[in-house]
Amino acid sequence: MNHSDEVPRTVGTKVIGICGIGQMGAAAAVAFQRAGYRVLLWARNEDKLRAIEPGLAELASWSNENLGPARRAGGEIILEADLAKLDAAADVVLECILEVMEEKAALFRRLKGAHERGALLLSATSGLSITEMGRRGECEASLVGAHFWNPPHLIPVVEMIAGLAFTAVLAGFAIASRETIATTEPTTIEAIRRVRREMRNEVGI
Repeated sequence: MNHSDEVPRTVGTKVIGICGIGQMGAAAAVAFQRAGYRVLLWARNEDKLRAIEPGLAELASWSNENLGPARRAGGEIILEADLAKLDAAADVVLECILEVMEEKAALFRRLKGAHERGALLLSATSGLSITEMGRRGECEASLVGAHFWNPPHLIPVVEMIAGLAFTAVLAGFAIASRETIATTEPTTIEAIRRVRREMRNEVGI
């Protein structure tokens, strides 16, 4: 895990910004890291951001043990407390914050740099309108819904939902980002079996 004041771009490696450190954000960060990306992980509370390191290490260890080693080298997770630095460096930004429309829209309004240079903006919302979120967040042409099934480290499925104003130019990039994750993890059938096994272990049967 790195703590960096400067986040230089890495040639040949896409930079993924993730906002939110709950189960969805943490698991997505590890998945992108295993896919070979540089991940900037941000949270509003810096103390909570620093405290997530053991959880990330546990997820990474679980993934290595149960899914095998990462198929693409070079991935890393950087804990970034400054949203402006994430905004300046990320090629893709995935928000995994509180499931409240105005909270998500306000976050996207703060990501003007990413939006203006054509970065792909993703929301992990499970039910809010992507079109409305893009309108309120002033990023209609750049925003796509990317709902990771929960828990993300057990179910390698990402539902992609475009808003009405999403530009076709970014569609291929969105699909490629999704497939990068999907191709590094087991099939859906294997994932379902794993979920069943984990649930049995949880209840002791």
